[in-house]
Amino acid sequence: MFLKKLVLGLSWIGALRVLTRILAFVKIFFIARLLSPSQFGVFGIASLILSILEVLTEPGTNVFFIQKEGKIRQYLNSAWTLSIVRGFFLGVLIFAFSPLTLSFLSLSEAEKIDCENILRLIAFVPVIKGFVNPAVVSFLQDLNFKKEFIFRFVIFFIDAGVTIFSALIYPHPLCFVYGLIAGALMEVTLSFIFVAKRPNFEFSEGKIKHILSRGKWITLHGISEFVYRNIDDFFVTKVFGPYYLGIYQMAYKIAVLPITEIADVFGKVSFPMYAEVISKSKDSLNSILAKSFIFMILLLLPFIIFMNLYASEIVFFVLGDQWLNTVSLIKILVVYSFIRSLINPLLTYMLVCKKQEYLAYVSGTTMLILIFLLIYLGYKFGVNGVALAVSVSSFCSLPITLYLFLKLKGQELRR
Repeated sequence: MFLKKLVLGLSWIGALRVLTRILAFVKIFFIARLLSPSQFGVFGIASLILSILEVLTEPGTNVFFIQKEGKIRQYLNSAWTLSIVRGFFLGVLIFAFSPLTLSFLSLSEAEKIDCENILRLIAFVPVIKGFVNPAVVSFLQDLNFKKEFIFRFVIFFIDAGVTIFSALIYPHPLCFVYGLIAGALMEVTLSFIFVAKRPNFEFSEGKIKHILSRGKWITLHGISEFVYRNIDDFFVTKVFGPYYLGIYQMAYKIAVLPITEIADVFGKVSFPMYAEVISKSKDSLNSILAKSFIFMILLLLPFIIFMNLYASEIVFFVLGDQWLNTVSLIKILVVYSFIRSLINPLLTYMLVCKKQEYLAYVSGTTMLILIFLLIYLGYKFGVNGVALAVSVSSFCSLPITLYLFLKLKGQELRR
């Protein structure tokens, strides 16, 4: 029964990933020929600032619901209220402080103006998304992956379609923001069409505190993980400028796309299913975890080999010769994506066992290692050194993760 549900879930979420990545490929195929690497870098800076603030204020509501710490109906109103307040707070913060933020970056006057305009428009995205019905998490909690597929695909389709259409009319980084706004509006609309449970605005201090107390480790993990995944972008922007940021981000997307997509699909399906299995039998979950780990290794190794052999051809065909500087970066970064994909099943197991603090320990320690390596390797070897620092730090996270995993298993055996 579990295997049948797992295969069905992997099929729906896998199909979602494939279709959205095809759309992403089409979007990049068109826009990479309309915008320069510097323009990509300008939007990258703006989206990075938005992402930072989102992570810093992430309450961990989805994890709270999937772990079944309370019924969705009981906490739905408080979760929605918290989401709306957070959305307005982020919007005001981005709009008001965008000039101050950009003053710390190495940008030309024209790039600062473009980036500031993008930030002030992108400030509406979190405000809109704050009104999304939190009960959409019930798709995953109830293992209804078909609804999750339809819901997410329509949102991404609208985002990609509006972005491409806007770029064809006016080739400017703002086209990405128009897509984000359209996708956010669609997400709010569908969240009330697809879900029967409807939230009301209600401020319950006790319930909000309970949600935040359970989600604090998720927030800390999210912050550490975000810094780990994005501090390299900040370093490249500050030291080398928007052009190299555009080159580096494109290389990163290509390097991690074919590998981490597999891990992300498996992680999204396995988390709610593990949560269901662990309440019945930990022995079954241990067996499933072992098979998952072996499966990931056998599936991912061919991608590593393929990307190293044909990176030049892939870049030339997909993006054109102006992006060939990404090839050496791709060959380094695929090592990072492979190691991260192997670690993910262990982190999912920890999360299911409600050991959110272990995830925070792993991401926090790895983040500190990366910061040290960036300073040393980045200045010594340039942008290639940044990619090398990311890959080496991911390798260092492997023994830390294994130690905490074995510690958790030891605690289970002593019970």
